[in-house]
Amino acid sequence: MHLLLAVDHSDASDKAVKFVADCFQKAAADSVKVTLFHVVESLPSFVVPAHHGAESKEIFAEAADAWEKANQKAGEELLATCRDQLVSAGFSASAVAVKLAQRDSLPEAKQVVAAQTIIAEMQSGAYDVIVMGRRAKSPVSDSFVGTVASKGLREAAGKTVWIID
Repeated sequence: MHLLLAVDHSDASDKAVKFVADCFQKAAADSVKVTLFHVVESLPSFVVPAHHGAESKEIFAEAADAWEKANQKAGEELLATCRDQLVSAGFSASAVAVKLAQRDSLPEAKQVVAAQTIIAEMQSGAYDVIVMGRRAKSPVSDSFVGTVASKGLREAAGKTVWIID
């Protein structure tokens, strides 16, 4: 069995990792493989203001680059932490792969971009089960599935999807 486990920095994602660790901790070595998948956003180049002076563009580009590098580092650390959790639960290190996808995204569109990237990975890989967190709970959202999870569900024809609450 091969699981695609989409992770981010949310409590729902933490629960999904713990769920997989708990469910498969007694599985035979290497009988279950997990690909941990995280999407890192970067600012598209068209966001750099063209109508300002060269110094202004340079400052903005440096800030965007620093933001992108910080996001990438945080994503790598997240994947390493999740991987360590699974290995500590009994998965062999060779059974846990990590994938970091970097995509251009405006901050207000990051959930849509993350969902599209997860869907593309889900459709391109030979995954038996897709696992993702539902979303952080709030009184308003108790009856809804998050944007990323709902888009994943809609596009998961022929796939098994576990949404962890």
